[in-house]
Amino acid sequence: MYRQIQELPQDVREYLSEPVQQLFLNTFNGLIERGCDRGSAFQLAWESLNLKNGRNA
Repeated sequence: MYRQIQELPQDVREYLSEPVQQLFLNTFNGLIERGCDRGSAFQLAWESLNLKNGRNA
């Protein structure tokens, strides 16, 4: 789990605005809490951002 956005991977921090980084962090952490492994949680959190922005995942 990530406790703060500064712990996110550098690529995520460089690509996403700060509010979207927080959304990614919250989504990722929620998936981890529900039992997803880190790789799956990362992928699903990233795909959820694409869906929220009206893009295909």
